[in-house]
Amino acid sequence: MFALYIIVLFLLKSHTEAWVCGSNARLLFFCYNPFNGFCMKCVCDNGYTLIADLCTNRNDPYYRMQKDLELERFRIRIELMGKENPNITIVPHIICPSNMVLVEHICPPSENWGPNCHLICKCRDGLRKIGDNCVIERKK
Repeated sequence: MFALYIIVLFLLKSHTEAWVCGSNARLLFFCYNPFNGFCMKCVCDNGYTLIADLCTNRNDPYYRMQKDLELERFRIRIELMGKENPNITIVPHIICPSNMVLVEHICPPSENWGPNCHLICKCRDGLRKIGDNCVIERKK
């Protein structure tokens, strides 16, 4: 009976893994409660990269489509970040303007550095953003 239980658990895990992560990934549990969604993580097999929630490689015909979807999600996120905090500027270049300081360097999930990465620049202390410029705050 115990052997049957182990076989059923193994088959259930492999079907769950394929359903959640796809065929090119493994499902890992990294905390005590496996029913908690935050305890699960999909890890792509060698040669595959997680792009737009799917493990793909460059030879996959859907690779470019998934990459475009990921970049579109990333651009929307960057746009929303700029709207939520009016005192920051999102800069797609390497250097922040002289009156600003680098707060964060962010890239899409599948890239560490590249043309799709952005910088978040914030006005230096004592300056306030008006339009596209950081100006000295005036005491009234």
